[in-house]
Amino acid sequence: MTKNEARSEIKYLLNNIFLTDEAEAIDEILSLQLPELQEEIDYFRRLKDQAAQAERTTSGDEHLKYRHRRESLKKIMDLIYLYF
Repeated sequence: MTKNEARSEIKYLLNNIFLTDEAEAIDEILSLQLPELQEEIDYFRRLKDQAAQAERTTSGDEHLKYRHRRESLKKIMDLIYLYF
């Protein structure tokens, strides 16, 4: 995967879990230097942790929605660490 493909995948995943403001700002986010980029990663980690908490306390379709959100945020963070 190239850096450009990773950027596109991150944008797709953000849109897919309804974080459209973040998706629109992805170029700006990914161009940040490490201290500021780490703040964005921490923000995604907090969202992932919130989704994991909600996943544990829900069932059915709600459970699946939060699992999808948690897994997508994990993949986003992995891509950022690998390519940026």
